Amino acid sequence: MDRERNLYGVVDAPATIDQTLDLAAQDYGITVPLEDLAVSDPYGSSMKNVTAGGYFGDEPVLGVSCRHVGFSTDRIDWQLWVADGPQPLPQKLVISYKTEEQTPQYIVIFSKWNLGRAADLAFQFIPPPGSASTPLVALKAGGKQP
Repeated sequence: MDRERNLYGVVDAPATIDQTLDLAAQDYGITVPLEDLAVSDPYGSSMKNVTAGGYFGDEPVLGVSCRHVGFSTDRIDWQLWVADGPQPLPQKLVISYKTEEQTPQYIVIFSKWNLGRAADLAFQFIPPPGSASTPLVALKAGGKQP
């Protein structure tokens, strides 16, 4: 959805979230924020480029006791606070972009987890009134726009 131009494009999605995220990135240059948490193997996806990591102790996040870990890759450093207890869910994530000027950070606080199945309607795109459909054009080889 291009909100400035009020245009949207639709393409059939593959069978899995992993394949859909790959299609979006490879064919259309679209990266989804925090996609490493949405894939079928979040640990494997997050750890594939890690060069160093460590455990920094227990710290609370919004009153939830958490284990604080951190990892480095060539491009980013990231820290994760995971709830200690029977539901070890992420509570906070900080990503530092080492190769960007001034090393910007992306900070996310997770709260009110609902592990129930999302309704199918949550994944349907409903175009805003007055918007128009436009064809999606895949990138050329090498990630260049046609």
